[in-house]
Amino acid sequence: MKIFASENAARRVAQALAGHELIVMDGNGVARTGGKEIALDLAQPEIVWLTFDSLMSGQLDTFFNVALSGSTKWMHTQQTGLDSPRYSHVVARGIKLTNSHAQAPAIAEYVMT
Repeated sequence: MKIFASENAARRVAQALAGHELIVMDGNGVARTGGKEIALDLAQPEIVWLTFDSLMSGQLDTFFNVALSGSTKWMHTQQTGLDSPRYSHVVARGIKLTNSHAQAPAIAEYVMT
């Protein structure tokens, strides 16, 4: 599988992603696969993994553009608000959209203590 992710996110889970083709975006907006720079329109990932790193580095538009460019089958995000128009375009293209609220229990515990 071809997976598009931020460089930091891919580094954190590198062992789990072994055996997949990674296309990583660095903090400067440069995409690489196998250590070589690649044009974003050639990325064509099957999975786009939108993490907090991507959002904080101002690459949200880039990640959505890559997801909508053609071959993406699945987009995963940690964001809420999947009813926003931006995500509607993803779903309208037939891309499976998932999110995670793994941080919710920790936030609830903090608020309640």
